[in-house]
Amino acid sequence: MTTPGIIDEKITVSDYNPQWPELFKEEAFEIHNVLSPVKFKLEHIGSTAVIGLSAKPVVDIMLGPTSWKSLPEIKSGLIALGYEYLGEAGVPGREYFRKRRAQAFNVHIMLSDSELWRNNILLRDYLLSQPEAAKKYAQIKEEAIAQRIDTLIAYSNHKTQFIAALLTEARTAVTKQAPL
Repeated sequence: MTTPGIIDEKITVSDYNPQWPELFKEEAFEIHNVLSPVKFKLEHIGSTAVIGLSAKPVVDIMLGPTSWKSLPEIKSGLIALGYEYLGEAGVPGREYFRKRRAQAFNVHIMLSDSELWRNNILLRDYLLSQPEAAKKYAQIKEEAIAQRIDTLIAYSNHKTQFIAALLTEARTAVTKQAPL
């Protein structure tokens, strides 16, 4: 069994790169090729999935199997693609992998019918549809970097309350749009 690696790392925040969606597609293709016998969903999540939003220059991929039974096969496939296994990394219900090469990637594995999965999709879609919310989120990131908050864990902690508030806004917006 692989022991999870050290999670914390130095981070930077970059202006939006229009190549990020294409980089996601290319990596998703590689993942599909390696894991083809396994049934799963793939989604581009995180700030690199939001057009115009500044982000850590790391493409986040959410991989959603329908059960945890396929995790050993998924894990060995991702490791064969050069990913490092980091365990839950502080998020129960998620298995985290990263690849640090010329282009950096994270893969977040969670069940495709889980609340964690739905929250990631909801947050991404809300930021895509609400430019003002995305702008505020960019300001939180800039604030962190200006305060020299430049390690992954400290940066994530700095954004926690804001992201929780964004999720609440997104849920409220979805509820208001839902037909009666």
